[in-house]
Amino acid sequence: MKYDYKVTQDGHTYEPGTNVPDMGSVICIKSEGNKRDYVFLAEDTDKLPTYDDLLSGSSALCVDEGIVYVYERTTKKWYQQGA
Repeated sequence: MKYDYKVTQDGHTYEPGTNVPDMGSVICIKSEGNKRDYVFLAEDTDKLPTYDDLLSGSSALCVDEGIVYVYERTTKKWYQQGA
């Protein structure tokens, strides 16, 4: 979505007219620099962020399915744990 004003979302600032990603239910609950912990609903798995500066070891808990994902920076992918 594009806005005609500056938007800050998940620690990133988007200038007016820049596309701001739809994060759906994805919410950052903790951040230490660029390592982040998220919670989200299963329907928004595809909306987990893959920022260039997101660090490996970031995690995401799918609260309605009890599944944990961990991010790997070199592949820019989220990996389901315990599968």
